[in-house]
Amino acid sequence: MNTLETSAGHYIIVPKKVPEFVVPDLTDFELMPYVSYHSPKVVCPPVNENSLLQEITDNLQNIRFKETP
Repeated sequence: MNTLETSAGHYIIVPKKVPEFVVPDLTDFELMPYVSYHSPKVVCPPVNENSLLQEITDNLQNIRFKETP
């Protein structure tokens, strides 16, 4: 609730409770916030313990050689 009601029936806006949205300026941004209905459907196979373990071990090999800041 962003307002307080006084005894006279009036409302006072409480600035701390008013939401403030910080949105970046996307004027020259190349991408658009739109996904076409004609985009190809991505189907992922179901994850089981073997596929999950294989993916983790593959990523561990990549992480070892990755430069960290």
